[in-house]
Amino acid sequence: CIIASACVAGYSLNPDNPCETCRPEIDTAAYSPAADGLPCEDSNPCTLQDTCALGVCAGGNERDCNDGIGCTQDSCIPESGSCAHEVVGACLLGNTCIPSGASAPLNPCQICNPELSTTEYTSEADGTPCTDDSLCTENDQCTGGECAGTEKECSDPLDCTADSCQPQTGLCNFIPQDACVIGGVCVAAGTGHPENNCLQCQPPLSKFSYTGISAAADCDDGDATVF
Repeated sequence: CIIASACVAGYSLNPDNPCETCRPEIDTAAYSPAADGLPCEDSNPCTLQDTCALGVCAGGNERDCNDGIGCTQDSCIPESGSCAHEVVGACLLGNTCIPSGASAPLNPCQICNPELSTTEYTSEADGTPCTDDSLCTENDQCTGGECAGTEKECSDPLDCTADSCQPQTGLCNFIPQDACVIGGVCVAAGTGHPENNCLQCQPPLSKFSYTGISAAADCDDGDATVF
C-alpha cells in the first residue's frame, strides 16, 4: 500500500489504530479494517479481552469490581484499572454494613453517621438520652461519646451504716458496720439489751436485732436473793 506517500508492507497494522491494516486486495491507498475478532487494546484498563470490530478496537468485558457488600457502590477507575468501593448511606465495619443511625452494640452513644465517617462509629450529640444499664444512675445522657448518669442518692441519717446502691436492682443498701440497727437506732457491738442482759448486739449473728449471749456468760436477773 502507498499511504500518505509512503510504502506500507502488506498486512502491516496502522500504528494509530491496531484494527486497521494494509490490505492491497481491498485498497492500496489506505488502511482497511482488520479482521473482526482480532485482539487489540482499547487503552481502557477497565475492559478486558478487547477485540477489533469493523476497524475499531471495541472494549471487551467490563472488569468485575463487585465486592459482594450491599452498601458499597462498586466501580472501576479508568485511569488505573483499580476497583473503587464507595460506601453509600451506611457505615462499613469489618465487612459488615451498619445502617445509618444504628448504635454500637456496647455503647448507645456511638452511632453510624455516614456524613462524618463511613468506617467507624462516631459520638452521638452530647445530651442525647441513653441508658447505661445501671439502675443506680438517673437522667442518663451521652457526654463525649459515653453514656453516664447522676448517681442515685442512697443515704440514711445513721452514722453506723455503709450506704450504697445495688446496680442490678437499683435498691439502696444500708449495712451496719460493727454495729446493729435496732428500732432505727445504731447500737454498738457488745451492747446489751436495756431490759434483758442476756441479749446483746452481736453483728456476726444479726445486724438488726439483739441475740442471746453464751449460756455460760454471767448475767444479772435483778433478784438479789439469787446467786
